[in-house]
Amino acid sequence: MLTEAELLNDIYRTTEMGRDGIETVLPHSGEGPFRAALEQQLAEYRAIHGTAAEMLRARGQEPKGLSPVVRFSAGMAGAFRSMAGQSTSKIAEMMIQGNTMGLTKGLRNLHSYHGKDVRVRELAHKLLATEEANIVQMKPYLYPGSAAKRGAADLPLPVCLYPLSPDPSCARRSARRRCPPACR
Repeated sequence: MLTEAELLNDIYRTTEMGRDGIETVLPHSGEGPFRAALEQQLAEYRAIHGTAAEMLRARGQEPKGLSPVVRFSAGMAGAFRSMAGQSTSKIAEMMIQGNTMGLTKGLRNLHSYHGKDVRVRELAHKLLATEEANIVQMKPYLYPGSAAKRGAADLPLPVCLYPLSPDPSCARRSARRRCPPACR
């Protein structure tokens, strides 16, 4: 069972990994809607990262970031992969893989958290919604030229990407869970 501090530290590290990954591939992304999508995702990761740090400090804890070894190896892997295939399609594929790992880890951690702090839980849900939105946003760029042909940059995202939500404005509805306030 995770404590609030452990979950917040995990959110902190996940957003740090996402932020670092985007910063690694951003110079290879060119200009236009794809770069704008990456910059939007980067801004979202930075916001969640900052909120997790503030919440940890409010609890008298200093955020524990990625270890230097993990940061170096992830940076080198991202740089190598982006240099090996600098196409938009390859970068989108890498982003989807990273978001999928973040989503899986986030769900596992959220299920292990039984704390009562609603703000911690809402921040975890916000990270999950961000990971899902990032995947949806990158999908049109998986195949060369497909995003431009379909105007993918102009496709609106649903109001809420939180799964299993009874909120009628959500893209994925079910009676089992409520939409977290962060998605409203």
